[in-house]
Amino acid sequence: MWVRLWALLACLFLGAFPSWALSVKSEGRWLGYDPQTKTCLLEVHRPGDGEAASRLRKGEHAAFRLDVSGAVLTRAVVSMHGQRALLPQIGQGARVHVYWRPSEAADVVGRVRRIEVIQTQPAWQRGAGRQGAR
Repeated sequence: MWVRLWALLACLFLGAFPSWALSVKSEGRWLGYDPQTKTCLLEVHRPGDGEAASRLRKGEHAAFRLDVSGAVLTRAVVSMHGQRALLPQIGQGARVHVYWRPSEAADVVGRVRRIEVIQTQPAWQRGAGRQGAR
């Protein structure tokens, strides 16, 4: 009896969220952060799925609103290789996953909820030191 009730409530709860309320996962190359305007710039590699992701195009630069201070529910979380990190630790050119929600503002695509750094330096830089060591 309780299992059926919980299953019914879960179905109702999951169906209650509109598609614009869910975060979109996009992948790209980190270009930088501007603390004055609280925006970050990203070169998009994979725009993501959903109607909101149609604002992004592969290879273009996109600006996102990024607030790393404030209340727990409104600030963005930054992690590097699965561990909590600070925004200055993200190097320019790092490959990141950005989880964001659409914004009505004209100057930004959306508001960032989470940034995950998945690769800190390009592959050609990682292998550069091993070429002469034979």
